[in-house]
Amino acid sequence: MTRKLFCVLVLLSVLLCGCSERNKLGENDILSQAEEPIENSTTEVETEMQEQEDEIIEIDVDYSEDFKDINGCAVVLDEQKNQVYLYQDEMCKTEVSPYSSFKIISTLMGLHNNVIDNQNSHMLYDDSINYPIEEWNTDINLAEAFRTSCIWYFRQVLNSVGQDKVAKELTLLGFGNCDCSEWNGNAVNPLPDLNGFWIDSTLKISPYEWVMVLKDILEGNSIYGKMGTGLNGKAWFVGWAEGRDKCKLLAIYLDDSKNANNINGKKAREIAGNILENLIEED
Repeated sequence: MTRKLFCVLVLLSVLLCGCSERNKLGENDILSQAEEPIENSTTEVETEMQEQEDEIIEIDVDYSEDFKDINGCAVVLDEQKNQVYLYQDEMCKTEVSPYSSFKIISTLMGLHNNVIDNQNSHMLYDDSINYPIEEWNTDINLAEAFRTSCIWYFRQVLNSVGQDKVAKELTLLGFGNCDCSEWNGNAVNPLPDLNGFWIDSTLKISPYEWVMVLKDILEGNSIYGKMGTGLNGKAWFVGWAEGRDKCKLLAIYLDDSKNANNINGKKAREIAGNILENLIEED
């Protein structure tokens, strides 16, 4: 993981830390307004007009040339134009398992709750276990865990945060269905600590929702993000791209069992890069 990406993640943790206070203030404001008589409707009208101005415009687009013969969808949010581009609208709004793309949120929660504090924060390897990826069979720090998508590292991070706090912060973020009830996962992997609620289990989120979560916690022509590879031709890339103005946020989701041998997080990232390159040229 690059230094710049890690700095972005630290920034996200600060913003996430502020979410709790902002939500408390919001609740207090609502209560105080309910207790006071309404003097006039001007404020309500202005608020409604502002909400209409802030409403994101959805635009259906055709990215089939970028996907070629792969079944998948794309969501790209252009904050400057306040527009979101959707390729395969229904699929964009269908909730599915986030797989390893959830490591963005795991990292934020670890930082927010002081379980980890920088890219050198390490976890101890249990040498009685032989993991299927050789790079996981050692003590590992955050930078390497993020780069190699080390499941057991983030399993330990989330266990240290605790299920109650994770559930609360998922709700604050509005992360899909916010369901971490199947905390230990459903044994899709043979080793217990390679399973979790975010791996083909109870937690679900749509590509559209993922982009909106990024929007809330980020509030980019380099591209940053997290890949995720699932089962039977499923893969994710969730991230953002830096530009001269506001950044572009996007989520790519692939679900193509017929081409399962060619589907992985790298393929999703490749498609994301093609789409962003075309958008940058149009700008």
